[in-house]
Amino acid sequence: MRNQVDYFSEEWLRSGLKVKTMRGGLYTGLAQASIGVIALVSVPIMARLLQPADFGMVAMVTVFTGFAAMFVDAGFSMATIQQPRITHQQVSNLFWITAGLGVLIAALVCLLSPAIALFYREPRLIPIAIALSTSFVLSGLTVQHQALLRRAMRFKAITVVQVTCYILSHVIAIAVAWRYRTYWALVVLPVSAAFLRMLVTWMVSGWKPSMPRRVAGMRELVHFGANLTGFSFVNYFARYADNLLIGWWWGQVPLGFYERGYKLMMAPLAQINAPLMNVVVPALSRVSSEPAKYREAYFRAVGLFQVVSCPLMAFVAVTAPWIVDVLFGPRWAEVGPILRWLAIAGFVQPISNSLGWLYISQGRTRDMMKWGLVGCSLIVLSFLVGLPWGPVGVARAYALMVIFVVVPLGYWYAGHKGPVNAVDLAWLTVLAVLYALPTVLVSALVLYRFPCLSSGAGIALSGFGSIIASGLVVVGTNSGRRFVTDTAKLLYDAVNPPLRRSRSVPTSPPKQ
Repeated sequence: MRNQVDYFSEEWLRSGLKVKTMRGGLYTGLAQASIGVIALVSVPIMARLLQPADFGMVAMVTVFTGFAAMFVDAGFSMATIQQPRITHQQVSNLFWITAGLGVLIAALVCLLSPAIALFYREPRLIPIAIALSTSFVLSGLTVQHQALLRRAMRFKAITVVQVTCYILSHVIAIAVAWRYRTYWALVVLPVSAAFLRMLVTWMVSGWKPSMPRRVAGMRELVHFGANLTGFSFVNYFARYADNLLIGWWWGQVPLGFYERGYKLMMAPLAQINAPLMNVVVPALSRVSSEPAKYREAYFRAVGLFQVVSCPLMAFVAVTAPWIVDVLFGPRWAEVGPILRWLAIAGFVQPISNSLGWLYISQGRTRDMMKWGLVGCSLIVLSFLVGLPWGPVGVARAYALMVIFVVVPLGYWYAGHKGPVNAVDLAWLTVLAVLYALPTVLVSALVLYRFPCLSSGAGIALSGFGSIIASGLVVVGTNSGRRFVTDTAKLLYDAVNPPLRRSRSVPTSPPKQ
C-alpha cells in the first residue's frame, strides 16, 4: 500500500493533476457513501441500545472537547496542504508542534473536567472528559500524516483509512453498548477511532518525521494556521453554543433530542462538504489569477454539491417525523420538529459552506476571520432568542436567522471581492430552490394525502417520487447536466482503468 511518493517535489505533485483530481472525486464519493451507509446502520442501533440521557450526557462534554480539538490541528494541516513549496523539515517541525499541542490540550481538559461537571451539576462528566482527552494526544500524532496524504492527493489511501477506521470504531462502540448499555459506548467511539486512525495513517503514508530544528519559513506557516484557527475559534460557538445553552437551561434529555436531530441533519452534509473542500480548494487556488476559469470551476463544484444536497434537505424537512420514527423509534418522536427546522436551515448550507472555499483559495483569511465574528454573533443571538421555547424554539430561531439574515450578509461580504460576486451567489440560491421544489411538492403531497401510511412506506413512496421529479428538473438545467456528465466521467474512469494508465501519476518520484 505504500507507494513511493515524494511529498515535497512540486514536479511530482503536479504530474497527472487532472487524473488525480477526477479519481479524487470518485474515491471521496465512495468513501462518504460507505460511511453514510454504515452510519444509517450504526446510528439506529446505538439509539435503540442507549437512552436519550446517555447521548445528552456525552454531548455535554463534547461541547468543550470539540472546542479544544480545533487547537490540536491549529490550521497546520491546511498550511501543509496549501503551500506551493514546503520541506520535510518544515513538516517535521509542524508535526512536533501538533503533537505537543495534543498533549497540552489533553492535560488542560483533564484539569478542567471538575469545572465542566460543576457547570452542568453532573459529577459523572469528570471521567468522561478525562477519557475523551486521550483522543487529542492521538490526533496530534496524526495531523501532518493526513495532511501529506491530501497534499499528494492520495485519495485512495485516504479512503482506505477513513472507511477502515469508521467501521472498526463503530463495531467496537456497538459491542460495548450491547454488552453494557452505558454511555461509555459513546466515549469509546471517538477514542478508538482516533487510535485506529493514527495507526493506519502512519502505515499508509510511509512518512516519518525528523527531530525538530530551526528552519526558514516557519513563521509564515504559523501565521497561516493562526488565521484559520481564529476563524474556527469563532465559528465553533456558532455550531455548539446551542448544545451548551440547551444543556444548561433544559438538561440532558432535551439536549439528547436536539443532539440527535442536529447530527441527523448534518450527517449527509458533512459527508459531502468536507471531502469536496479537500479537492476543490487546491484546484481553485491554482486558477485564482484567472477569473474566467475560477468562476467556471467554482460554479461546477457548487453545482455538484447542491444538486444532491438541496433536494435531500428539502426531503428531510418535509418527512422528518417519518425519518425519526424509522431510524430511532417512537420514543424519539420529539426529534421530528427539531429536525424539520434544522433541515430548513441546512437547505442553504451547500452555498454558504462554499464561501469558505472562496476565502481560502483567494488568500482572504483576514476577511474570513472578520466574517466569522459577525456570523457567529448573529447565530448565537438566535439561540438566545429561541432558548425559552426549548430545543424546537432554538432550531426555529436558528433557521430563520440563517435564511433571512446570515446568508444574505454572507453573500454580500464574500462577493465584494474576487471573481465571484453576490449576484452570482444569489443566482445559485435560485437554482437551489429550483432543484428542491419538486421534492417539496411530491413529499408534501404524500405526507398529507396519505396520512395513514406507515413511516417506512411513506419514506419509500415520497422518496421514489422525489427522485423522479427532481431528476427531470436536474437534466433541464446546465449545472444539472454538468452533474450528470461529470458523474459519468468519474464512473467511466473507474471502470476503464487501462485506458487511464498511460496518463496516470508515476509510482516513483522524478529523477533530479
